Amino acid sequence: MNSGLTFETIFLIFLLGNIVLSFFLYLRQVRLINQERGRIPHVFAGQVSIEAHQSAADKCLRIDQLYEIRHIVFLLLVFILSFCGLLPWQASVTTEFFGDGVFAQTAVVLEVAALFLIVDALFAVSSQSGTGGLYFSALSNRPLALLIGLVSGLILLTVTFALWDSETKGWWLWSWLISAFLVPASVWLYEVLAFRGRPMPESPLKDRLNEFLTKAGFVSGSVFLSDRSAASRPVRIVGLGSARKIILESRLIDQLTPLETEALIAIEIGRTKYCSAVKASVIFMFLSFFFFLFLELAVQQPWFYQGLGVNPSEGIGHGEAFVLYSMAVFVFMFPLIPIKNLFMRSVEENAERFSVKLLDWNSMISAIVKAFADKAGSIAADPLYSIFYISHPDELCRIKAIQRMAPRHTRQRDSWLPNA
Repeated sequence: MNSGLTFETIFLIFLLGNIVLSFFLYLRQVRLINQERGRIPHVFAGQVSIEAHQSAADKCLRIDQLYEIRHIVFLLLVFILSFCGLLPWQASVTTEFFGDGVFAQTAVVLEVAALFLIVDALFAVSSQSGTGGLYFSALSNRPLALLIGLVSGLILLTVTFALWDSETKGWWLWSWLISAFLVPASVWLYEVLAFRGRPMPESPLKDRLNEFLTKAGFVSGSVFLSDRSAASRPVRIVGLGSARKIILESRLIDQLTPLETEALIAIEIGRTKYCSAVKASVIFMFLSFFFFLFLELAVQQPWFYQGLGVNPSEGIGHGEAFVLYSMAVFVFMFPLIPIKNLFMRSVEENAERFSVKLLDWNSMISAIVKAFADKAGSIAADPLYSIFYISHPDELCRIKAIQRMAPRHTRQRDSWLPNA
């Protein structure tokens, strides 16, 4: 068996394995939601009616079904683009119109990216009758994220193909350094622009929150309110240094007590203290380093193209090679996603451990219950499913983790709390 055929066999096994694994995870999730559909978790019993709980369960089932179909469609697109010859045809048409320079190679990548984004957007639109698209890409429903991602992607691709085309020594390393700066900067820029809010009016609550921030040793510009709802982050900290802003969803003011509001802020301070954003950037830098390293190695091997159903003797442009490599990474990396998610969950746990020291842990739990009661927070995710698809623990897992971290003599202070 030659190298090309070996790689093709491995790739197809992983491609089929992705479909089987994702469908298996989906069945586990469906089974758990159906089992819990008629039973509200004890901690949410006072906040969610059985009708709302069942409605949330039905919506989550719809979201998960759409996500599973979307994932399979993506894998089918990978197969069609490579083994069915769609990518070579598309690349040849593009280069026929624009030549074979850097612009044309960038266009090849953007055309394929647009195809996946269109499919992603179609499923995101279909999910709008669900829980707001909790699991769907931010690029599908946030034009600002799409614009920033497009600009940063254009810069990165243009520089990468220019260096690659000029055969600059260590071109892949330069591309990695640019991506290591550009991507985290784009994420920071998006958060600053997307979550601006309005200054919180002077009130006893604002004075109390500022006192709490001082007590917690957190330097902040001020507290702001936003009408924008975020599925997983009712409180955000954006900006850098003393210019950082605490962004609260305005609905929290009416729903939570001042102590519960402080609790949610404490959790977010814990995330900032333990540098969850920085650690996410470090993970990205680590993975992107190997992405560009193996890109440089793979595109030199004829078996790489043969294994993906493309004839290298017909001439492979940098854009086509980049797309082939990116699709291969997409297929091979899916089984490794839990490693990244488990790391991010450990960061979340450290943040909550820090938060428990700042204030009464009962208030933290009641704040989580109230903040997520109307966002399907009472719906538990299957543990195996969640480590593949959800980088942060669901609300029930967070509540149990907080309870375990609390001082032992206070764990059963309130009878309504679930057992750890």
